[in-house]
Amino acid sequence: MLTKLLHAGGLYLGTKSELMPAQADNPDGFWEHLGFVRLNDELLHELGGDWDLPPRFDESFTSSRLDPLRLKARLLIERFDWESVWGWKDPRNSLTLPFWQELLPGLKTLIIVRNPLEAAHSMRGV
Repeated sequence: MLTKLLHAGGLYLGTKSELMPAQADNPDGFWEHLGFVRLNDELLHELGGDWDLPPRFDESFTSSRLDPLRLKARLLIERFDWESVWGWKDPRNSLTLPFWQELLPGLKTLIIVRNPLEAAHSMRGV
């Protein structure tokens, strides 16, 4: 809901075709850019994690083995260069934020805290 509101206020999130489509359990849409979602998934997998499994604490987001993903990320970011105010939403960023902070030193983040029971209920698809 907040991302939808920020978008309505002028935050560029990408084209509609680049955003995760709405589904029956979320008819308003997820407002998540599929490019960032895929890249975060690749990053987490490379570090031995997943969206629901943080990488080991000793994994480094500065490792040179992530260079191919850094290149992909830079190419993705360049697609937003012409926008004065842009952003993306992806809950995976709670696990990958150090990677993005290295690429975007002036990155501003907005952290939303959700009731864990509500989140679990949502993921159960009820």
